[in-house]
Amino acid sequence: MRVHQLENEIISLSPTHFRKLQEYFTNFKSLFIELDSCGVKKEEDQLIISILLKLGHEYSVFVSSFQAYKLTQENWKMPPLNEFTTKLTQEKDKLFQMGAINYSKNQALAATNAPKSIARDEQKGKGKVNESKKERLVQSLESSSLP
Repeated sequence: MRVHQLENEIISLSPTHFRKLQEYFTNFKSLFIELDSCGVKKEEDQLIISILLKLGHEYSVFVSSFQAYKLTQENWKMPPLNEFTTKLTQEKDKLFQMGAINYSKNQALAATNAPKSIARDEQKGKGKVNESKKERLVQSLESSSLP
């Protein structure tokens, strides 16, 4: 029962619900540590893919670059989770400085209400387009692995 609850929390956890990426990473990692303590082990590769799938459109260049680098580098390996989160945090800082993302009180309030609206959209079928996009990204990441 607890395992299902933790997995549901991980699924609903999104970087857009947090003011700082570090808060998201902390919550994300703590949920996976709890899941591990319940006997469910997840590989860092799975965690990174999960994070990539939840990034908003602002991070499309980051995600595309990540995939392109993976495809063009011989003997490429997924980076360690800590290295990945550091690079993603640097990307967020760059986007913030460029004005591509910003945080206002209204945005912070909207983010706290986001999980409810996301759940409603998914119930109405509006989440299906996003799911197919996520499935394509996962397939692309998995199929592009170099031997």
